[in-house]
Amino acid sequence: MKILLIAGTGAIGSALMKTLCEQEHEVFITSRACRKSDVPGIKFIQGNAWDDLFITLLLSNNDFDIIVDFGNYDYEKFLRRKDKYLYSTNMYIFLSTAHVYAENGANLLL
Repeated sequence: MKILLIAGTGAIGSALMKTLCEQEHEVFITSRACRKSDVPGIKFIQGNAWDDLFITLLLSNNDFDIIVDFGNYDYEKFLRRKDKYLYSTNMYIFLSTAHVYAENGANLLL
């Protein structure tokens, strides 16, 4: 499978990247920094995942089976982004801190 990790260079993303690679998936990770992978099947895509244009172009130029999102969004930003991700893939997984749920979490409908 072709899997995109958005903002997936942290501790959890790095562990997931390794596991997915061991399962022979093709893994793409967004990173603001220029990174190179020595591991076959892992590709870094340089760009700012918080930039809507970057994400729009990334999703329109690729066909990902799964998107795993580690974004630390505020509530409004998450609401603006979720449909774009949901309709761009077969499976969208949102993993984040409780920040997005802070004030309006009770109203969050996926």
